[in-house]
Formats: sequence, structure tokens, C-alpha cells
Amino acid sequence: MDVDEAMLAVLKKSPVFAGIDPAELPGLLRALGAYTRSFSKGEAVFHSGDKLKAVPVVLKGRTEARMLGKDGSRQIISRFEVGDSFAEAVPLAVGTAPVEAIALQDSVILFLPAEGLKGNGDGAQLRLYANVMGEMSKKVKTLTAKLALLSEPRLRKRIALYLRRLPEDKDGYVIIPYSRKALAEYLAVNDKALLRELRRMIEEGVLEGEGRRLKLTRRGDL
Repeated sequence: MDVDEAMLAVLKKSPVFAGIDPAELPGLLRALGAYTRSFSKGEAVFHSGDKLKAVPVVLKGRTEARMLGKDGSRQIISRFEVGDSFAEAVPLAVGTAPVEAIALQDSVILFLPAEGLKGNGDGAQLRLYANVMGEMSKKVKTLTAKLALLSEPRLRKRIALYLRRLPEDKDGYVIIPYSRKALAEYLAVNDKALLRELRRMIEEGVLEGEGRRLKLTRRGDL
């Protein structure tokens, strides 16, 4: 495959290719049999249960991993930006996707064949394999945490669990990275019910702030 300057710029910043000499990347990708595919906005990159033989990396656009709840509702697991892999979706030992991935924008995805990653190669190939496994380990933890969140039946507790996982600023506030509608989808709840509960939590002193900037306090009973 051809590696142009735009692709090389993305790969150099991607944690999947950390520690690999950029000059080695074109040859490494060719040796692996890597390939790219383009997806239109709303198109499925893959579906839950698909047998996959390659690890995807976002070169352009934005994608989202989703699961369907028992009630048929869509549950956002994670979102992936340029340079991100969605390695938790492709366990190398199994090759079956536990989630579906959807292009949120017109996107280009680089696919790294799993067999090539697991083969005996040179230093760059071994480093790439180690990077992919490291990303997979981190993101499986993210998936596990999300499933734990969704297993909490109480909306207030679910909100608190989510907020406690976000990084705090020096004043203890967090910034929610989603719109209210997207947050409701992430938490797998009705957006109006989410708004009502957030208002109650603020009125009761459990939450402080407004908009996307919020702070959990020790006041109030969760």
C-alpha cells in the first residue's frame, strides 16, 4: 500500500505506532499486508459478532463503538478520533467483535491484519504488536468499566459513577465531553429523564455547576 504524507503524519502521532521510526512505517505496513477502506457517515465499519481479522486505526473522520441493550436501545461504548485504534473490538485471540462500529463522519480506516501482527518479525513489527496489545489492554478496561456503569439500575448512581471517572480540574469540576442527548445515549437513559435527574441533584446540593461543567459534592444522599 502507498503511504502518503497525510497518512504518515497521522501514524507518527498514533500510540499504535509509538517508538517506531517513521522511515520504517511504509515498509512495515506493506509487510503486514495493511490496507485502507473508506466509510460514509452512518455506515457500519463492522457489526457485533462479525469475524474480524484486522485491527482498525482511524486515519480520517470519527467512529463510535456501540452495543444494543436488552430493550433494543443504542448504548455508546466509546468514540474514536484520528489516530485511535479500536483494539478492544478485535480481540486477537478470538477475532469476534463484541460491539459494532459506526462512522460518525466520512472516515478512512487503516486495517492491520492480525496474522501479520502476531508473526515473527523485526524490531518494528514486534514493537507494533506490543503497542496494539497495550492499547487493547487499556481499552478492554474501558469496556469493562462501561458495562459496570450500565449494570447500575439507579439513574442517579449511574450519573455519579460516570462523573467520578472524568478528570477533575483544580477546583474539583469535570467537563462532560458530550451534549446532553449524547450523554443520555452513553448512559443508556432517556434524555428528558437525565435532565430532570441532573436538576434534582443540583437542587439537592449533590451537584454544583451548570452546563457541561459539573462537580459532585459530599452533600446529599446518592
